Amino acid sequence: DMVCDVNVELASDLSIARDSRAFAALLMTGSGKSLEGVPFCNFISSADERENFKSMLVAAEAGVDAPVGTCRASLSDSMGNPVNVDMFFVNVSTQDGDCRYLLGIREFTDTIPAMRSYQPQRRKSVGALA
Repeated sequence: DMVCDVNVELASDLSIARDSRAFAALLMTGSGKSLEGVPFCNFISSADERENFKSMLVAAEAGVDAPVGTCRASLSDSMGNPVNVDMFFVNVSTQDGDCRYLLGIREFTDTIPAMRSYQPQRRKSVGALA
């Protein structure tokens, strides 16, 4: 949890295999809605990013590259606002031999958070105290 804000498990068809309250909170979908069974790619904003994400997972499953990978994408929250994220993934096999993907997701911004950029001004002394 130190590296990622959210963990999501995907089924082989790239649907959300288990409900993730943290993922629902990230996308502000509402507290009562389960995302289990919803295609994960529905949340990826652009068609190019969806295709890139799918091709990376297929390559990981086929063993073309390592079974792990990363990708940067923009997800859409419930109001259509972009949520820029880094995604880390690994494919795993269940006891039944089914392929699953474990995703770690962290939000990122290209700007410095407001609190880190704030630097209080030092006061200039008006006179010396004796």
